[in-house]
Amino acid sequence: QFVIHGYDLKYLSQLIFESDLYQREAAIDSSKVEGFTETPYHFSSPVLRRMEAEQIVDSLFAICGKPLDAGRMCIDIDGARDYHSSLDLGTPRRAWQFTSPSNERDRPSLALPFGQPFITLLKTFGWRDTRQSPLTVREYAATALQPAILANGVVGKRFTRLSDDSDFTALALEKQSVADLVKSTFLKTLTREPTQSELKMFVELLQPGYTERVNEKAEIVTREPLPRNLVAWSNHLSPEANEIKVSLESSVKEGDLPTQRLNADWRNRYEDMLWTLLNSPEFLFVP
Repeated sequence: QFVIHGYDLKYLSQLIFESDLYQREAAIDSSKVEGFTETPYHFSSPVLRRMEAEQIVDSLFAICGKPLDAGRMCIDIDGARDYHSSLDLGTPRRAWQFTSPSNERDRPSLALPFGQPFITLLKTFGWRDTRQSPLTVREYAATALQPAILANGVVGKRFTRLSDDSDFTALALEKQSVADLVKSTFLKTLTREPTQSELKMFVELLQPGYTERVNEKAEIVTREPLPRNLVAWSNHLSPEANEIKVSLESSVKEGDLPTQRLNADWRNRYEDMLWTLLNSPEFLFVP
């Protein structure tokens, strides 16, 4: 067909995308797959796979619309060391740009508190923290720590927190029915509409106080940027340097400040919904 139609890539793509085989739903229960046999070569349905570590992080922040805000991947921010000894790898804006903090001395003053939550999440899902040696064999085994860090970690908390820089906050402020809000949230998070049972469950969760959820007179919450240039290689041995980094780590763990434009009780319930969708297997596993 590709040759017959003059090597038309658009036609070939349409032929594939409109085929029954391509549009089959990914199945995880072999007993429900029509014509399933033990051999994997009949292509009864797409095979689910877990997203790569970088895909997980990028997806989280692409969905909620927040910047990574991970800080610079460098301890020598004032250029006190020779460039052969200390590289400045810049400020990550995508997950592949992270690298190891290389804090072999295990000093708090050499930590990267803004970037460490991302590095911890990436490593949990098999990422190797050596950007200089990208050719590597990753560990894909499932562990109990993987769902735990999504459910309780700093990065997952930033995803679910309805702060004023979150796309979900903007979505919650729109004038629409609660059912439409639930549908929009599903489309944004899982790229599908909810089933009838899911729609009923989340409408019941969000309906109480929905009409009064918006605080019209509330102002946008802005927090003074946390200090990022107080500790460098030149002064990291001072006692104050450790105290500064420990304090920054605590501030990062607190997460983003919640918006005041939404009623706190209703906001918490909407965050519960986001937490539920984030921690569903459907978020991590794709065809």
